[in-house]
Amino acid sequence: MNMMQKSSLAAALVAACAAVQADSEVYDHYFSWQQAPVRVDDPQAGNNVRHQVDFTVPLHGPWLTLPAETSMTVTWITRVPCAGGIQYREKGTEEWTTRWTVKYGQVDYSREIQSYHLTGLKPATEYEYRLLSNCDNYSTAYHMVKSVGREIYSFKTVDPKRDHYKMFVTSDFHGGSRLILDPMIDNCGANDADFYLFNGDNVEDHVGHNIRHNITFGYLDDVVRKWGTSKPTLFVRGNHDVWGIDTYKYGDYFPQPDGKTYYAFRQGPALFILIDTLWKAKEQLQEEQHLAYLDEQADWVRAMKKTEMWKGAKFRIAFMHVAPFPGEGDTWVGEHLFKGLFDDESKDGRIHMLVGGHVHEYWRLNPNTRETRVSATASGYDPKKYPAKWAFRDPVPERFPYVAVSCECTEGMTIEVSPEKLTVKSHRWSVKDGGLRDAFELMPDCQVKDLIETTAYSFVPPAKKN
Repeated sequence: MNMMQKSSLAAALVAACAAVQADSEVYDHYFSWQQAPVRVDDPQAGNNVRHQVDFTVPLHGPWLTLPAETSMTVTWITRVPCAGGIQYREKGTEEWTTRWTVKYGQVDYSREIQSYHLTGLKPATEYEYRLLSNCDNYSTAYHMVKSVGREIYSFKTVDPKRDHYKMFVTSDFHGGSRLILDPMIDNCGANDADFYLFNGDNVEDHVGHNIRHNITFGYLDDVVRKWGTSKPTLFVRGNHDVWGIDTYKYGDYFPQPDGKTYYAFRQGPALFILIDTLWKAKEQLQEEQHLAYLDEQADWVRAMKKTEMWKGAKFRIAFMHVAPFPGEGDTWVGEHLFKGLFDDESKDGRIHMLVGGHVHEYWRLNPNTRETRVSATASGYDPKKYPAKWAFRDPVPERFPYVAVSCECTEGMTIEVSPEKLTVKSHRWSVKDGGLRDAFELMPDCQVKDLIETTAYSFVPPAKKN
């Protein structure tokens, strides 16, 4: 672990410990995940007992990703490598559609991570799905029938006409779900959210060949327990997510048909754009790939601006772990690409809000201003004691034509979408009395209305050296 990693880990632990010490009543329980037998009382147990090679109960999952009008992705992990299949149908119908993974004309029995991109679905439609499993004759000598899961899950595809809904956003989560996910969701009032987004640094590095442990025990198991089987989750990579010897396996857990890690989708008036910011690589070959990948994403955004998905959206919200903000992206290799890309003030070309993380400090910058805004009392910081806490330093900040938001460590944010406005709230979920760190409304013309009293901190120029 290098000094940067140690510093980030220490900051995350300090923030978590400070929150616990400040109001430990918020944390009155946590969930401990253990692989253990579960007793099932059943008067017909002799007939209903699952066979030992029935792997339709996942070790991890299932979880949903990549929401769209006509598709959804379902992923889970079986206890052993086997054939993992899926059946799905429109709710209210009888017939199931069945899919198995086939490679070179044969069923694939080699995988533990099972994933299916379900396509050709109807918009705004509820679907049911269940999992299948099968072993080949090299895995068992006497039982090779297909096992059909008894658990029936469901999800709903994106509704292009739905214009009132909620998204939950967290950032710099650092694999803390055992302790913080439940109070975070509960105290943010996000149990009824339609989409959930993790804006980078979701784990504390993929080191020591333990990416599965970091991802599943770090947050996915609890995501599944809370909402993951029925509501989609979106994941943005941060610098910690691309650190470690296992980092190249990341896409196995969040696969996309195009093999990419960036994504966009729209529901009703809002378009959501997810950028993978990567980080500086130590290896020259990897650095070349990172730079090429950032260029590719910039071209992707330029191309998207020409589409109806972009032009027809009343609101466009971009999420990046490392955003091109002063003091945040000054060491980021992609800053020059995205700073100019989003500085478009035209009606058809602009974005309305850019949400970043990485620095573990919350602040907001309104369009075309040079004042960071935050509720100093709600944030817990004393502006007299820390006069420059929310003030930009070097370099001199520019005016952005959109709302720039930097997330707190383990941010708890809700974005309520309507045709008239976005209602954005940063919740003080980790303290007993709760409340809001920030709350504002954002209009289609990028006008902002504060919903709580905030303090504006003007830019403080760096002192001149003698």
